[in-house]
Amino acid sequence: LRYTASLTSGAAKDRAVERCKERYEEACAKAADAALPCTHPLHVGLLLNCAVFKHDVLGEHEAAIGLAEATLASVMAAPSRSFGGSYIEVAPLVSALQENIEVWRLAPGPVPPQPAAEPEP
Repeated sequence: LRYTASLTSGAAKDRAVERCKERYEEACAKAADAALPCTHPLHVGLLLNCAVFKHDVLGEHEAAIGLAEATLASVMAAPSRSFGGSYIEVAPLVSALQENIEVWRLAPGPVPPQPAAEPEP
């Protein structure tokens, strides 16, 4: 849904954005109800994607940064034993959170797509 919300316009975009917001809220509530540890890859990935949605689709830049920073802080504060065997899955998500925070602080707003590189002659 996040991609549909990003790529459509008009009423279709409005419907997709609303459905996406509802689904993220539902998923976050289910993660909390299931007592999913803050170091679990599904939990970290969910919050990463939610932050990207807030930033890129909703334009809630400060909320996105706040969510990404809170997620990163909770993962970093967790004892290393709480990762179990999932650290290898969480590490790229942590890197993505760090990179997003850095980029979002430098250039608030959606990151425009980069043009394809010209092939060398």
